[in-house]
Amino acid sequence: MSRRRSPFFWLLVLAFAALAAWWILAVPYTPRHLYRAIPAHANFVSAHRDLAARWGSFSKNPLTQSLFSSLGIRPAELEDFGKDPESAYWLKRLASRDVVLAHVPVLGDYGRPVWVFASWLGGDSQRLRWSLLLGRVPGFVRLSPYRGRFCWIVKDAGLKSGETLTISFVEGMLVGCLSRDTSAIHDVLDTYDGLLPALADKAGFPSTGPWCSDPQAPDRGWVDLAGLNP
Repeated sequence: MSRRRSPFFWLLVLAFAALAAWWILAVPYTPRHLYRAIPAHANFVSAHRDLAARWGSFSKNPLTQSLFSSLGIRPAELEDFGKDPESAYWLKRLASRDVVLAHVPVLGDYGRPVWVFASWLGGDSQRLRWSLLLGRVPGFVRLSPYRGRFCWIVKDAGLKSGETLTISFVEGMLVGCLSRDTSAIHDVLDTYDGLLPALADKAGFPSTGPWCSDPQAPDRGWVDLAGLNP
């Protein structure tokens, strides 16, 4: 004969389930961890806050247009990106907090130049990862797991021929890279896990470059002049 559980027991079960869900979905805000995903030999780094709300002015910046033009995206397409409802939805979801973008001269199995990015999503990183794993979001092709993490190729990203946009997730963050081969994302994940040197641990960063010291500045940048010609 089974013993009947008391209401207090079920209250404890519910409290434990709620605590577990909170622990999984609520990630403490630590944007400095974004630099853990950036390889130490990056020669250009920029940090941006709330790009989604500032996309109109950001997309008109000559430096922004020059960067995206090198990826095959015309200035007009860049401005229209924020006006398209679906694109605006993803922009708000993926770039409403902190984003770090970096150029790495050599990365991946073939040692090619790569653009690496990391965006702080907090608990939404877990929700988005589950949605992709369950196939609820179209336009993503899942790759084989790498060291226990899943990676995806973003289809129809509008990039120039040969460039591939690949993403993955780490604690509270979306990480990814624009590259000519998908192995570059493996180096990004290894960098975050401490298997490869990260920019966050580089002694000269950011004191050796023109990094804005104002923590409230919406856009900041750093250039390793010595690393521009490796």
